[in-house]
Amino acid sequence: MGSIWMFISASVGLVMNLYLGLGLRKEDHINVKSAVLHMIGDAMASAGVIIGGLIILFTGWNIVDPILSVLIAFLIALGFGRMENCKADNRNFNGRYTERKLFRKSNGNNSCS
Repeated sequence: MGSIWMFISASVGLVMNLYLGLGLRKEDHINVKSAVLHMIGDAMASAGVIIGGLIILFTGWNIVDPILSVLIAFLIALGFGRMENCKADNRNFNGRYTERKLFRKSNGNNSCS
């Protein structure tokens, strides 16, 4: 019975974090960008709980839980590092990026493109 509530709560968390995170992803303010990264990280954690729970449920392979936890932590750390680089490069103190965009591919000129 406890695993049903785990799947329900992880599914609700996944849907809500994706909805809010993807809905706000076009905002240019650094605080909103940080919140979006946080929501996407939470969505990844919820997806990891669902995937890990299903694998454990059907295979009994319990090692998948710490493996997914480390993978999710690594992905969140990469996003945090990118945000910190953008904050360090940003010279516009109102929190808005003039030419740098956090979620676009880098063109090699700066870390926020």
